[in-house]
Formats: sequence, C-alpha cells, structure tokens
Amino acid sequence: MLEPIVASWPTSGVSIVSDGWTNLARHPIIKFMVSSLNGPVFLKAMDTLAEDKYAQFIGELFIKVIEDVGVDSCVQIITDNAPACKATGMILEAKYPQVFWTPCTVHSLNLALKFVASDVLWIGNIIEDARDIHNFVQNHTNVVTIYKEYTNLSLLKIVDTQFASSFMMLKKLREVKTALGSVVISDFWSFWRKTDQVASKRVKETVLDDAWWERVDLIIRIIDPIISLLRFADTDKSILGEVYEGWDSMIESVRSIIL
Repeated sequence: MLEPIVASWPTSGVSIVSDGWTNLARHPIIKFMVSSLNGPVFLKAMDTLAEDKYAQFIGELFIKVIEDVGVDSCVQIITDNAPACKATGMILEAKYPQVFWTPCTVHSLNLALKFVASDVLWIGNIIEDARDIHNFVQNHTNVVTIYKEYTNLSLLKIVDTQFASSFMMLKKLREVKTALGSVVISDFWSFWRKTDQVASKRVKETVLDDAWWERVDLIIRIIDPIISLLRFADTDKSILGEVYEGWDSMIESVRSIIL
C-alpha cells in the first residue's frame, strides 16, 4: 500500500516532520513522518530515554532519516520552535543547502497564545480567575449537581500544555454565564459556602462582576482569529500558501480590535 507513495517521493519531493512527546511510561519519544502530495507516511519513533535532546543528537537522527528517505527527495524538515530544534535546523541547512528548516505553524500559533496568556498581565489574571471558577465547580460534587440543574453544557477540561484550551475554557464559561450566576445566588450556595468561605466568596464575586465578563468578551474577540487560524492549519493537507494569507488576515483582525 505504501509503495506507490514512496515511489512518488523523488518526483514530488517530501517534507520530513518530527515531534517529541512523552509516552505513558514517561519515556521521551521522537517520532518522524514523511509528508508528500500523496499523503503522510509514518517512518519511525525512537525512545530517547538514555539520550539528551541536544541539537547535535537530534541532527544526527535527522541526517539518518534524510539519507533513508533520499537526500534528493527531501525539500524541508518541520519541527517545533524549541531552541534545540532551531539549532538542529541550522545544522541540517549547513549540511544540505537544498533542504530548508520550517517551524511548525500550529506550534507557532500555540506559542502566540502562550505569550498572550503569560505575558499580557491582565489577560493572564482573567484566565487565572476563570480557572478558579472552572476548578471550583469541577472539584466539588455538590456544586456540579446544582450546576447541572441550570444547564446541560459541561465545562471543558483544561490542558496545561495546550494554551488554546485556556481560551476555549473562557468561551465555554461565557456560554454558561447565566447558569453560573444562578448557581452562586441560589439558596444552596448560601448554605454550602460556609464550608469553604474564602474560595466560594471569590468565585461568587467574580461570576457576578459585569466588568470581569466585559474583559472576558474582549479576550475572546482578540483570540478568536488566532484560534480560527490554528484550527485551519491543523491538517494534513498542503495549505501553506493559504496559511500565509490567513496569518496576515489574523494579524490585521487582532490589530483592529486592540487599536
């Protein structure tokens, strides 16, 4: 099944895509895939538990993969923007001048969201407030029970390594704003809050703060163009030209909201 795809590589050219992750045994894994016009092909994954992920080591792995695929077939390598990966790209471009290093578009957008969430202080504060509300509801069975009396919508799980999830959480909270307001002004809340006065008081004050929700609305408007482009770019299709156009449109959309 793979032979026709592999046979097309010298004609169509390929991109070698790599990413690192950690498996359930907490072992660091580096995986390699080959992407071409005829579709992506998984090449291999390597357990690097005994190795340091420094640029020279990753570069050696890439060199072996490039030689296995065929130097003349390789057009570019794609990795995330980690310093070791950037250094690896420079090593490979020096060894193979015809091969380009390209940072992952989705990872770049995720870094943009990370910057917004961590370096823009007031936005970071709003996200922390939202996390407090989210965690307070999710971690208290009694609150979940009363919450479900006002809405069937569930709150999204927050993924620490995916900054988009924090902003999706904000959007979900905005959707259930009315339900949250009903929960914190209910007789049940007045009775139950005695067991956790500090946290329950803060959550109630935040949920009933119209100015806080106005800031949430502004954040959603700022972030929506970035999230939309991230979703568009997260595909196996060849859409780099459209991504470049979408990037310019995204920047203009965010600038018009901020300015």
